[in-house]
Amino acid sequence: PGAEVLGRYRCPRDCAQVQQQRIAAVDAAAEALGNTRAVARSSYVHPAVLDIAGSNAVAAAYDDRDGVVDELTPDERALLRLLT
Repeated sequence: PGAEVLGRYRCPRDCAQVQQQRIAAVDAAAEALGNTRAVARSSYVHPAVLDIAGSNAVAAAYDDRDGVVDELTPDERALLRLLT
């Protein structure tokens, strides 16, 4: 869920927007998992996902799906592409 939220954004104009994107991603993961923001950030959201917030890398991962395992969901394919 976190990467999916970041995938909706393009490169922000300033640091405040990057932080808002990170919070939105963590909040989406927390909601999907039934946890708090702190638990989601520390236990479920991969740090690389938050590190790339503010770049177009997440959106690009969603746009380019060539050569990725077909059995994965679009969110899983994008996350795999981001982490490899």
